[in-house]
Amino acid sequence: GSYRLNYTAIGDVVNTASRLEGLTKVFSETYSETKVSCVVSKVIIDAIGPMHRHFSAMGEHDVRGKKQRLDIFYTNERIYSTLQKVA
Repeated sequence: GSYRLNYTAIGDVVNTASRLEGLTKVFSETYSETKVSCVVSKVIIDAIGPMHRHFSAMGEHDVRGKKQRLDIFYTNERIYSTLQKVA
């Protein structure tokens, strides 16, 4: 019943977060000049309000396990460490 529905919803969020974390390494190697430290989806950008200005768009990308491409955003190492102190 509801337990399975809750697990499915939470499981999808956790899986997506894990996939995005994996993309951080891929993007940090591909875009080494920017030192990508954190990769998030549009859902997070919409949720963080004015702090979204610290992230740059990387466009739509395929994310394993997702049927639709996701809008991906990143921030660099210096800004990410500052954001961790604020949060």
